[in-house]
Amino acid sequence: MAKTRRKFGWQGVTVVVALMAAGRVSMDGQATGAVGTPEAPSIERVRVEDPDPRSLAAQRTLERAIQLAGLGLARLPIVLAATPPDGASDGVEAWVIRKRNGQVHQIGVYRESAAFRCASGLIQQNYQCLLKVASAIVHEAWHYNHGADEIGAYDAQIAFLVLNGGSSAQVSGVWRARERIVAGHHPVERGR
Repeated sequence: MAKTRRKFGWQGVTVVVALMAAGRVSMDGQATGAVGTPEAPSIERVRVEDPDPRSLAAQRTLERAIQLAGLGLARLPIVLAATPPDGASDGVEAWVIRKRNGQVHQIGVYRESAAFRCASGLIQQNYQCLLKVASAIVHEAWHYNHGADEIGAYDAQIAFLVLNGGSSAQVSGVWRARERIVAGHHPVERGR
């Protein structure tokens, strides 16, 4: 097991260094591009009509995930969603929401995903779960700023996980999803 972990660690470092050299990730681990530009819209906070503990915990979890993903992303229109979009894949955590003309409008984060529920625990909150939610936001922020390129979005997500102490299981899971996209030559993964 230790050899696998060590080998994977070097692969992760290689990915991050390659992404930095390609200009896809900055030294602080954030995806490069228009994230956080002055013209980016402000984050839309969920209005909590009923201040029940679960709604408040969900809001706090979203805020913590956005902070972990990077303060530049706090300027993007990120909203909590109670239901996934039609046709979403199993395990969906976040996605971009488009206007009728196809332009990306918002980033939706599914508050009922396993990772989000784990990160929202009222008694014990799990950093790896929060990191997973934040990495999904990083992935979708890539789409928000750069379009439908799944390879770039997965590269930004992998770099984020590696630089922030993502478990080898998380990083390898995202890496496998990236490889499925490469193998299938799918420009866009539906319901991500």
